Amino acid sequence: MAKYARLLADEGISQRESTTTAGGTLAWLVGQYERSAEFRRLDPRTQRMRSQILATCMAETIRADSAKTFALMPATMFTAKSLRVLRDRKADKPEAANGRVKALRQVFKFGVAYEHVDKNPARDVPYIQTGSQGFHSWSVDCPSSGNLEPMSGLI
Repeated sequence: MAKYARLLADEGISQRESTTTAGGTLAWLVGQYERSAEFRRLDPRTQRMRSQILATCMAETIRADSAKTFALMPATMFTAKSLRVLRDRKADKPEAANGRVKALRQVFKFGVAYEHVDKNPARDVPYIQTGSQGFHSWSVDCPSSGNLEPMSGLI
C-alpha cells in the first residue's frame, strides 16, 4: 500500500519493480494465476491467448490523464468499475471486450480460492451483447435447404 501511495503522489516506482517484487498488485495476482495448476491445465492456445489479453489489460492506463497502469493497482482495489473501464475501452470489438471480462473473472476466481483477495469484482460485470443470433440449425423444413430427395442406394 505504501508503494501505491507513492505512485499516487507521483514519487514513482518502476513498473518492473512493482510487478516483480510487490506482492498484492494486479500484475502480481496475474503472475500467480499464470503459474497456477488451473492455468497450466488450459489448452496451450488458451493459455497463450489469455496471457496476451491479461498483458494488454495490465498495460492499460488507469485513466486517460495518467501514466499509471492497471498492473500497479493493488488487486484489492480493483473493482467492478475498473473492469467495466477495461471492457468498455474495447466496446468497438465486443468479443475482445468479453475476452477481458472472462480472463479477469478467472484471475479473481483463482485469487479468491487461494485467499489472495477477498472477493471477485469481475463476477458481476456482464458481457457486452454481440448481437449474434448464434448458428442457424439446418433442418429438412428449412427453405434454404433445397428440395432433398432421400438418398437411396447409399446403404
